[in-house]
Amino acid sequence: MSYIIIIGALFAFWIYRDAKKWGYSQNIAILWALGSILAPYIAIPIYFLFGRKFQITSRQKEQDMQTIEAEAVFVGEMVDCPMCASKVQEDAAACPRCGYSLKLLCNKCGHALDREWKVCPYCQEKAPGK
Repeated sequence: MSYIIIIGALFAFWIYRDAKKWGYSQNIAILWALGSILAPYIAIPIYFLFGRKFQITSRQKEQDMQTIEAEAVFVGEMVDCPMCASKVQEDAAACPRCGYSLKLLCNKCGHALDREWKVCPYCQEKAPGK
């Protein structure tokens, strides 16, 4: 008989710790543990079927929303600066680290030009520095 009480107490302790790990409040975890002591043939299977679901707290929801917002801020592709090799957004005109001009402007029409281009595709003006 004492073995049954010890096993029941161990189950209750394990269920309490497990419920806390899955995000339940202390009161709910104690209720699960008491249920496993008072009605083990009912409470333990119910806990295994329905109780081991992750409980999302409001703090975790806030952290998730902050993470989503932080990831949503950046949407462009990153390229390497040819001078200092730091990561720069693809549409940036200059490297923020070293100041190297990544895009040239056409002298005639003012459109941005890639450094590899020899002529402006908009007005066919020779690219500056070429």
